[in-house]
Amino acid sequence: TRSDRDWSSDVCSSDLENNETELTGQYYYGDLVTINASFDQEDGYETSFANWSSSNTSLMSNNTTQNLTFTMPAGNLKMTPVVTENTYTIAFNKNGGTGSMTSLTGVKYTESKTLTANSFTRAGYSFSGWATSASGSKVYNDKASVSNLSTTNNDVVNLYAVWEINKYTITIIMFSTSEKSKHSLK
Repeated sequence: TRSDRDWSSDVCSSDLENNETELTGQYYYGDLVTINASFDQEDGYETSFANWSSSNTSLMSNNTTQNLTFTMPAGNLKMTPVVTENTYTIAFNKNGGTGSMTSLTGVKYTESKTLTANSFTRAGYSFSGWATSASGSKVYNDKASVSNLSTTNNDVVNLYAVWEINKYTITIIMFSTSEKSKHSLK
């Protein structure tokens, strides 16, 4: 039992500001240590916690728990939170049409991505573009360049085909005969 200080799992707690890069706490071998990787999103760059990288993986392996509690090993450690840019999937919905299209996967938040050319068809309709809901209006043209569609990591963004009904023309060709004939178009 140590009486020289109050030992809690929160011996060292601080917010890093003003371009500080390290936060240090001292722990005895066998102490329970809790570290928490919380961070603010930078404008225009959405990230998610990936894992803790350890300076000494023989003492402490890399760990994917964001709020990590562990027993202090016999040696110094430098634990670095690793963040990755959020990615999402763009899925194409035929919205009444036929055919199939492969989703665009692993699209990074800041990446500009060209939408795959539409390959859906619908009898009596022409493809107009892509909407963000089944009954929505066109938001993106075919093969448009898009970015920043979702701030949520591993999200699926559904784009729905927008169809415009085709208008067709009927032409009646009149030709003369010896008999009188009636022609009508309704």
